[in-house]
Amino acid sequence: MTGSTKRVKPTLMDKKLPPHVRQNLIYVGEELDIDKQLAVGFGGVVSINDEDERSEDAERECERSTEGQRSQRWAGQSEGTRQARSLAEARLRSESLTDHYLSGEREVLDRYDANFTVTNFGLWVVAPSYPLGVDGPQFHLVIFLPQNPSARPASWGWGVRKLGKFPKFVGPRHTNFPYHDICAQGPLGEAWQPQDGVRQLLNLYSSWLFRHCYLEEIGKWPGRQWGATALYRRTEFHADEWCGCGKFARYRDCHMDADLALSQRDAEAEHIANFNTLHFKRNPPKALKSFIRSEWSKVPAHPLI
Repeated sequence: MTGSTKRVKPTLMDKKLPPHVRQNLIYVGEELDIDKQLAVGFGGVVSINDEDERSEDAERECERSTEGQRSQRWAGQSEGTRQARSLAEARLRSESLTDHYLSGEREVLDRYDANFTVTNFGLWVVAPSYPLGVDGPQFHLVIFLPQNPSARPASWGWGVRKLGKFPKFVGPRHTNFPYHDICAQGPLGEAWQPQDGVRQLLNLYSSWLFRHCYLEEIGKWPGRQWGATALYRRTEFHADEWCGCGKFARYRDCHMDADLALSQRDAEAEHIANFNTLHFKRNPPKALKSFIRSEWSKVPAHPLI
């Protein structure tokens, strides 16, 4: 049952973490769980931002809020901040999104050993990530950035366990229905916008991988998280984690009792209204699996084609 503190058996990491890696994982995870900000360095290595400020490579954590809070936050932004974002959006409208993403290729390669592949529908980016450092487990991130500006990126992560063994996709915590792609944006999508570039997106997803490492090693999702429905929260959240409603509160002290009291029928109806689907096992699309198994030679034009 959700809301318990049952610990999960590690599946992403095929061997025991070295003591210094585990110690750092615990330190960073505990700091994150008291709302400290993350920084992401070379190769996706995750650490705490010592200045606790949003530096260039700090994780761009989105602020979960109600509609009213969103209006208040926007009203509080400086005119210069609003003007800069408007100029960035205008530049994007005057060039193709794919060209925009490719213009930042050098910036990405300074931090990640990434590969870029252009299709008629957008851009594939594949990059290794080491959220716990080179002595920790290796992961891969594969991202599809659509040319259509109204479509969001679709991204997946998997753990590289043993040479010759097909990687295990990371999840299902905080992945989307039905294709198991990464959910790291939050309800309003503030965490990343196209003008932020590919490197910031890889940073965001590397921090998502770090959270999964902490979840599997310690048994708890560290830091803020988003959960739109009672069914989602009571199925996947633990009592001592942050509530998914956006408040500064633990799940057990916030929505857990109300979530558990809701009938299964009503909980399913709410979930369908939000996600247009029942809560069920998520599965990456076949085209993506074929792309990976071919070692990137069978490039799909789109994840669903």
